[in-house]
Amino acid sequence: MSDDRIAGTARSFGGKVQEGVGKATGDTKTEVKGAMNQAAGAVQDAYGKTVDALWKAPRPSKRPPLKAMMLFVSSSKTILTLPQPLLSESAF
Repeated sequence: MSDDRIAGTARSFGGKVQEGVGKATGDTKTEVKGAMNQAAGAVQDAYGKTVDALWKAPRPSKRPPLKAMMLFVSSSKTILTLPQPLLSESAF
């Protein structure tokens, strides 16, 4: 279990408590902050679940991950260097 899942669950729980306190006291601002913390915690928990799933996913046996990463980096450098300015400085 990743740290993001633990932190997301804790933040979501804290948001529920904060929302409940806001409802009980009639403080709308606290209630809204609690709802926002619940949503942020749910997103963080979902991110943690995704990270966990990626760590558990089987890796392809044909190509080691390092070679795949090197290929991606080299191709992204090529893509990033392709666009050239349409007008040269002498056009101004």
